[in-house]
Amino acid sequence: VLLASLVALLTLLFLWEEAEKRAATKTRNLASAVDQALENFVDRIDYALQVSSDEFSRQMQRGALDAETINSFLERQRARLEYVDHLRGTDIDGDVRYGRTVSPPFPSVADRRYFQQLRDNNIQGLVVSEPLIGKTSGDWIWLFARKITDSSGYFGGVVFGAIQTGDIVKLFEQLKLPPGMVLAVRDSEMRLIARTTF
Repeated sequence: VLLASLVALLTLLFLWEEAEKRAATKTRNLASAVDQALENFVDRIDYALQVSSDEFSRQMQRGALDAETINSFLERQRARLEYVDHLRGTDIDGDVRYGRTVSPPFPSVADRRYFQQLRDNNIQGLVVSEPLIGKTSGDWIWLFARKITDSSGYFGGVVFGAIQTGDIVKLFEQLKLPPGMVLAVRDSEMRLIARTTF
């Protein structure tokens, strides 16, 4: 009886370890797939911001920005990006003057860290903000921004796109993960951006 119990215990331990290994492998594979999907999503936003920044620069080189043309251009770019709530642009002082539904009095983002990073540093790439409350929407958003370069090559403002964190959850829910799985996105300082439980 003792020998049979020992064999049964060892068999259970072996099966437990195998199940743990399979679960760990499955979790790594799912994490990798989600990571790739999120990276592709951010790349699409970044491309739209690059194109929009270039359009701002082109118009500045011609002499002046035409708000109606810029607003229309930003809206066409935004329409191609599912889950992106808005694309907007600022002037050199940080006043949000361009984009759908923007009207006077123009809100200022000059106090936002992403704006200051792009204004005060020689950053040419994408800046991703910490989760923050939108100045115009009042909702929790995750924001992506790029510098606008004026006709002289200097800082000319910022173009940015925002995703409401609730829409990130909707994006996650399309993944149809097994019940009990938890999916969360955190920024580089481990602040929670979005989370959902399946």
